[in-house]
Amino acid sequence: MNHPASAAAIAMAALALPLAAQGSQVLPPANATVDGNALDIQPFGSDQSRYVHYVDRALFGSIPANALIKDVSYRRDAQLTTPATMVRTRSGNPYTPIWQVRMGRYTGDVFAPTGNYPAVSDPNFTIVYSQKATSFPSLTLPGGGVPPAFAITFLFDVPWVFPATGHIAVEHYAYEATNAAYTYVIDAVGPGGAGGTADLIAPNTLGCPAGENRAAGAVGSPGNGDLLFNLFGAEPGKGAFACLGVSTTTWGGLPLPYDLGALGLAGCRIYTDLTVVVPRTTTPFGTAEFRILLPDNPALAGQTLYGQWVAADSRVNPAFPYATSDGVRFTIGTGGTPRMSVVSGTGGLANGTFGLIQPGRGPVFQLSW
Repeated sequence: MNHPASAAAIAMAALALPLAAQGSQVLPPANATVDGNALDIQPFGSDQSRYVHYVDRALFGSIPANALIKDVSYRRDAQLTTPATMVRTRSGNPYTPIWQVRMGRYTGDVFAPTGNYPAVSDPNFTIVYSQKATSFPSLTLPGGGVPPAFAITFLFDVPWVFPATGHIAVEHYAYEATNAAYTYVIDAVGPGGAGGTADLIAPNTLGCPAGENRAAGAVGSPGNGDLLFNLFGAEPGKGAFACLGVSTTTWGGLPLPYDLGALGLAGCRIYTDLTVVVPRTTTPFGTAEFRILLPDNPALAGQTLYGQWVAADSRVNPAFPYATSDGVRFTIGTGGTPRMSVVSGTGGLANGTFGLIQPGRGPVFQLSW
């Protein structure tokens, strides 16, 4: 026997399932209610535009795998207070460009994309908003310092399945017969003053032989950047070890810096305790690289690490073929280096195959599912 109350409960539960799966996410999440630290007229300030925005998966924590993304939206920048309304016009009249949007799964480095635009036939990219006349709204400020609403919305022709792995790319494309520029400014984020620093431990913490085995690096902030450690001026095609430590005063009971002259390595010194050792092979150009993503752990902010390379090198002492690099101090930042990048082109560049790489920046945007 059917019970109306039970049937109603089952029906309500069935309706609740898709509703529970709906949601939206502002990227970067830290800017959900806070205006970004930058602004940009790209990609919506030109009729000839190719704009690919690469975003690290670490920023998409609340979007479930296989969610059906239904739109992408952008908002006006709140820092620019005038003019109060920005309208997309040409020759004083409202203008409707032809616009296309693709979504893609990206497995490359979001901080160092190649600069090549994804091919039209790239199987990782899907046209979600086909080329069509697109009206751009007036962008007004709500006042009171509140970030504007996400009023520039591209409603997808078909939902895009959010991938279970890999990073995310959003591509905008428009290419008119003639080009015009507009003061149509959107909210964006870029590297701020709270990123990390990488310098020599001291002016005299240099590698050997003199002028060779130089080291340099860069470091971001927890969850927003990599620790990058480079070696150059090494012998090509040789083994090398990227070493990280936490002290410049002692290593296993040995005082630092430790002079290796007793081993026949005149001018070579150990500047830090070699706590983490990662093997690499130098390139034909005598370079090597170690890179690691900084975990999203606030306890890392402001912490200091020290780096030094130890490389196979016969130039100091062929009988004991090793050498050491410069000693580098890494101070991890406290924020402000977004894990995203943009490859863009305007004007005649927009219809090419290679764009301008802008690492560590991109628009504030919202995805809905």
